[in-house]
Amino acid sequence: MDMPGFPSRQARAPTESFAYLPASNRDLSVTVASVVGFADPDFIPGDPNWLQIRLTIANTGNRTITFTEAKEQLADGTVIGSARSAGELLKPPSMVATTAGIVGVGTAGMVIGSLLFPPAALVSGAAIVFGPMFMADRMGRTVERLNREGIQAGPIAPGTSTSGLLFVPAVTGQTALLVFYEVGGSQESLVVQRTRNGEP
Repeated sequence: MDMPGFPSRQARAPTESFAYLPASNRDLSVTVASVVGFADPDFIPGDPNWLQIRLTIANTGNRTITFTEAKEQLADGTVIGSARSAGELLKPPSMVATTAGIVGVGTAGMVIGSLLFPPAALVSGAAIVFGPMFMADRMGRTVERLNREGIQAGPIAPGTSTSGLLFVPAVTGQTALLVFYEVGGSQESLVVQRTRNGEP
């Protein structure tokens, strides 16, 4: 049942689909189990312009690695950071804020891709009707699920793995995920390629 002021999850159709190929190197392997968008009932963010990605990172080498973060890469080389807090997931991704984390090509003033859905607040009329208590309750539930299911940075011993949810802006032109980690005192990364518009 949809609440007044909330867009219907069933009414929205994504303009792109997302899937990723397994990736590995001498240190680790990364697999993406699922990519969930706004129309899915398991979708956690409060704004449709996020992708919810469940991934597993396995240490396949003989040294302990430390997973540090994962980001998304666009066709022009721009790299955009993932969400770091529940508060970010309740509103559209800020393209201005994420430019500060650019690692690849691009300038701070450029438009980074385009959001899959128009950047309108999910809670419009409902926020006025239900007020701060409603928003505080939603924030609390989002924080709880993020703490429980979000992928956590930290060490991964040889022969073990970690898994959880990653949230990146749902933008057009995304080509890959980048998994960053440390091993033997050096910073490394692994590219997880996106399949062509979500097709194998």
